[in-house]
Amino acid sequence: MKTRCTPSVSLPDSYRLNERFSDDFDGTRLDRAKWYDFTPQWYGRVPGYFDRRNVSVHDGMLHLVSREVTQEEAGVENTARGFDRYSTAFVRSRERILYGFFELRFKAIDSSVSSAFWLNDPLDPPAKYRPGDFSEEIDIFEVFGKTHHDADADRTYFMTLHRFPTPYVETKVNGVDEKYACNLLCDANFCSEFHTGALLWTPEKMVWYLDGEARWEQENINYHRAMYLNIDSEIMESWTGLPGKGELPGEFTVDHVRVWQRAERI
Repeated sequence: MKTRCTPSVSLPDSYRLNERFSDDFDGTRLDRAKWYDFTPQWYGRVPGYFDRRNVSVHDGMLHLVSREVTQEEAGVENTARGFDRYSTAFVRSRERILYGFFELRFKAIDSSVSSAFWLNDPLDPPAKYRPGDFSEEIDIFEVFGKTHHDADADRTYFMTLHRFPTPYVETKVNGVDEKYACNLLCDANFCSEFHTGALLWTPEKMVWYLDGEARWEQENINYHRAMYLNIDSEIMESWTGLPGKGELPGEFTVDHVRVWQRAERI
């Protein structure tokens, strides 16, 4: 059982661990008081769908598996929608959260499938279907073990801010993305050893970290609404290509997720 629970960077004394968004995954199943093993708004990213059976907790870790599937395994509805070649995994917080220090210790999947830790506000209907607003997203990190398209993507730590104008429907109706990104080329191998990705999100600024070192900082101009916390793997065909032969099944492994906030916000 894990006992050490200190952040990977120095935080102000006013910050406290928020247990509702933190998990060491020491049990035998996902804590359903904290997490969904699916996302209600989103089936997946074609040609892969999110499958709850790909999420498990054992050996003190959260395991998100990606695998190839047959059309029979995918089922009639998924196949009709084009989600018929792969299944991946998604874990989402039950609650939204505003500001804090977010940390994930992980080992990425050794594949062109993504391993990602991110926050988003997908907006609730009917606001998401009306023009004049934005669905917001903060990607703490996206990493890949392999790439078949984008050179060096398998050695890059991707940190990104998104704002999608409404009307917005996940992966189907996305307006022109207001996007700001920092792509950090690394010597690290994200698949063979554990690393710690983190974000400090305050009303004034956002700072991205990798293994305790600040890597990117932005003034916080737009991101002032509570968001869901997400851990997932996705098929990124146009970015890194489809998984190659023998890459799957593979696993995105999470040792812990922890969130600290100022005491008055908990």
